[in-house]
Amino acid sequence: MTKLPKSEEKKPRATSLPPFKPDIRLANALIGAIAFLQKASLHATPKIIKKYILERCKSPKNMEQLPGYLNRGLELGILKKYNGAFTIGELQMVRKRQKKKIKQEKIDDDIIDKTSMVVSEAPNEPIMQDMEPESNNAT
Repeated sequence: MTKLPKSEEKKPRATSLPPFKPDIRLANALIGAIAFLQKASLHATPKIIKKYILERCKSPKNMEQLPGYLNRGLELGILKKYNGAFTIGELQMVRKRQKKKIKQEKIDDDIIDKTSMVVSEAPNEPIMQDMEPESNNAT
């Protein structure tokens, strides 16, 4: 048995996935789909996520990239995987809580500002001034 030169040897492919190319629209659609499915108490498996994205998105997305996005989300801690289903990681939940807290503080500040603008001053003229008793001139 003769060996082939190294240039002619078949090199095993590391992965069958295409190289990861970031697409913010697909990433947002993915996170939105997982968040919706999580709120609806449904398991966010890749198959269900794919169906949900295709239903909700107006323009077709490159679904070949979906496994790469899921793996990247796991690496970054944005997503977590439990029993084959994906959920939003603790990092995202903390960010959402902080945003809600900031938004609530702004609302509270606006209410305080608006109430401080209301000035209660006593009127210069009495309100009942227009209703003076009429004098009887008929004598």
